[in-house]
Amino acid sequence: MMNNKDIIYNKILESIKKNKITLKSAFLLITVIMEEVEKIKNLTGDDKKLYVIEILNTIVSNGNDDLIPPFICNSVKTLIDNGTIGLIIDSIVYATNNKININIGTSCGCI
Repeated sequence: MMNNKDIIYNKILESIKKNKITLKSAFLLITVIMEEVEKIKNLTGDDKKLYVIEILNTIVSNGNDDLIPPFICNSVKTLIDNGTIGLIIDSIVYATNNKININIGTSCGCI
């Protein structure tokens, strides 16, 4: 019997087969995985984040060189290991929950 992670992994892998992953689309892959994980009931936000990271790590670690070039796999693995993917997920969540005040008509004075 397949668990939720396996089901999402297989679904994502099937969608990757239609379009080879590039460095640019590798980051879009995070949002696609997040959307699938969001459908799982009874998971905390931290659990969902962990699921996304684990599924992404499985995708780039399972020898899918015919779908994802090795240099992209290595880059994504590095970003997972150094915590950057987690920060990207947090940023996406904050933005979708309107917790980032961008384009609200005020200047931060940074430019």
